[in-house]
Amino acid sequence: MSWNSQSYARMQRAEGRLVWNPTDLSAAFPFGGTDLGRCVDKVLRFQRNYRDVTAEEFGGDVQTTIELGGPTVFACMVMGVVDNAYDLVMASANGDTYKVFSNTETPGGEVSGQPLLFYPNDPTNHEALLVHHALPTMPPDAAQRFAIDERLGLPLLFRCARDPETDKVYDLGIFGDLSL
Repeated sequence: MSWNSQSYARMQRAEGRLVWNPTDLSAAFPFGGTDLGRCVDKVLRFQRNYRDVTAEEFGGDVQTTIELGGPTVFACMVMGVVDNAYDLVMASANGDTYKVFSNTETPGGEVSGQPLLFYPNDPTNHEALLVHHALPTMPPDAAQRFAIDERLGLPLLFRCARDPETDKVYDLGIFGDLSL
């Protein structure tokens, strides 16, 4: 994982496309996957939990901290989405699909993970993000505003899970350096 605050800041400003389930990064765009649309307003958030270990013999002072883990999430707004973008990423294990702007979700449906790629418009100078096992969910506070002065966008939130085959969570770096 090649992450530092400078590369993350460059990725935040870069415009690009969101690709669901890319299968071959050496192929032409969309790399064997599905182009979901133009990705804007994106953030990679680290939700880590820690537990302090204290020692009575030192007056209860903290002696060390243990990382308990926690999810990493990629949240974004996708504009100019393909017609079935929601169905592509929000299908549950029993085959039911989530429909755009309707209340047809199936409670208890299992969400299956796939690779997810943020592909910048300038892949030579801006970082790409490859989530090896992205679990699509709706942001808990997602809202769709219908206004004449705004274009419709699709808010998406992906939990970045560890891929059981590669043992990777995500890679952030120049596109040519990434691999599935």
